[in-house]
Amino acid sequence: MTGGLPWSSGRRAARSGRSPNQRTVFAKGVIRIGLGAGEPVTYGERLFGSTINLTARICSYAEPEQVVAARVIRQLCAGKKLRFKELGSTTLKGFEEPVQLDEVIS
Repeated sequence: MTGGLPWSSGRRAARSGRSPNQRTVFAKGVIRIGLGAGEPVTYGERLFGSTINLTARICSYAEPEQVVAARVIRQLCAGKKLRFKELGSTTLKGFEEPVQLDEVIS
């Protein structure tokens, strides 16, 4: 089974313990997490746009039990106690420019 769980507001994400642009894919009991940041397009409770699409592509790129983040997440976390491993750049479906990705390792 595959599912994405984006939230339409930071408040809803905070209640869930996840960011508004975080997507999770469940496959046979294994979790893959993709993190992105940006302003989604909203229509009622629905979210659209390149931010949502990019985050979904990052999630699909992640291996089982891996957390992969867009470089902007690493930059936003500067000075925090998180560690990242650079994965390099990759071309993701629907995006012309390569995307810099990092793995969250702690």
